[in-house]
Amino acid sequence: MVGGVIKVWLKSAPVDGKANAELIEVLASKFQVKKSMVEISSGFSGKSKHVDIMGRTEEEIKKLLT
Repeated sequence: MVGGVIKVWLKSAPVDGKANAELIEVLASKFQVKKSMVEISSGFSGKSKHVDIMGRTEEEIKKLLT
């Protein structure tokens, strides 16, 4: 993570929300939360997104990234 930015490479094409769904799955798995606790708050149709992870502190997220 650099400056609060995490790069995630996805296999799904950005068609019909498939890439967004895959991103939610990947992040939920990585941060050990339910998919319903991962929310894309902006950037739905772009490459850059703002994502909220509920149920984890910033410290917990940083630890899970190492």
